[in-house]
Amino acid sequence: MTTALVMADAAERRLVAITSVPEAVRVRTELETLRTHLKRIGESLATQNRVALVGVLAEHRVGQLLAELERTPGARPDLRPPASTAAGSPYARALGECAIPDRTARRWQLRAKWLSETGIRAAYEAACFAGEEFTRAALDELVAWARWEADERERHERWLRGEQPQGTARHWHRARLEQRVAAEALLGAGRGVEGRRRSRGAHPRPAGG
Repeated sequence: MTTALVMADAAERRLVAITSVPEAVRVRTELETLRTHLKRIGESLATQNRVALVGVLAEHRVGQLLAELERTPGARPDLRPPASTAAGSPYARALGECAIPDRTARRWQLRAKWLSETGIRAAYEAACFAGEEFTRAALDELVAWARWEADERERHERWLRGEQPQGTARHWHRARLEQRVAAEALLGAGRGVEGRRRSRGAHPRPAGG
């Protein structure tokens, strides 16, 4: 196992016990610096993807922790008040201390809300199976799909209550079918990787290890 993979494994173990935003950001920074270095020296794509996965998991943890912080005393953490009222809040202090841009913080929180760790790993496995780079852009597309599907489901439920035009139901079912096909293709690729590993008698671990 290469030094980079050892570092990735150690960082992933550290994430389990992390309970503060600065700690999680520190792991993310270390992994992103390592990933950039590996890409520059032409390290294997499998190793780059493995390091990228742990970096993404660190961002996912940051998103979870940020979502738990208050924006203002007594405010719900899932709401975003204006910057003027959020200034000095635990949330704002965390962003300032870790130098996290507000847009980046929102993106990490969206991933934490709409993607599970299992979903992230499935996307990683699918990228490795296809011989492609595991990217954050692909995860953001999955988030967009999940949010769109939730919106469509809500519209469908409103239609069932008689609050939406009749055409909404046909639109929802067609879109739901398209989403299911896409999801099955993604998860099927990940299962294919694991199945071949098991047939070789190997322990099913993430690619690149």
